[in-house]
Amino acid sequence: MSVSFSTMGGIALFAGTQSKAPRDWAFCNGQAMNISGNSAFFAILGNRYGGDMTSFALPSLEDIGECRHIIRVQGDFAMGQELPFVEAAEGNYDENFMGVITKQDGDIPNGWIPCDGRTLGVKENQGLYGIIGHKFGSGSIDKFNIPDLNALGDQKYIICIKGGWPSFS
Repeated sequence: MSVSFSTMGGIALFAGTQSKAPRDWAFCNGQAMNISGNSAFFAILGNRYGGDMTSFALPSLEDIGECRHIIRVQGDFAMGQELPFVEAAEGNYDENFMGVITKQDGDIPNGWIPCDGRTLGVKENQGLYGIIGHKFGSGSIDKFNIPDLNALGDQKYIICIKGGWPSFS
């Protein structure tokens, strides 16, 4: 099951070097959130991952290849049994942001490429470079690599290279 990038509870990976999650998202590291002020999101998660009468916990998910799991904490309301990965959408640059990674079973939309460790030019990809830098290696100062997650198993991961710039709050 997959959902749009604007749906609360949607999961993705983030390749950025920033210490904060993009706005409207949180890192999946088990932190507590107050029910007060987050009642719609609490209605989706409940105390499934921990909590008490005043707080609830986010899931705690391990990093994959130095990419951190993020969960959408603000957005459209949709309740489901599982926390689904968000779905990449072609040309939806208002929701998609550079450096976000999702799973993909079918065709790869425009503005996305496989997470296969390839080397990209800094000049041609300044936005993405500004988000991930040389975190995944490089061939030189004017080149950088994207994460190589597809070598980890059967799952196919893709990274957004032509989206909006994520804002951090």
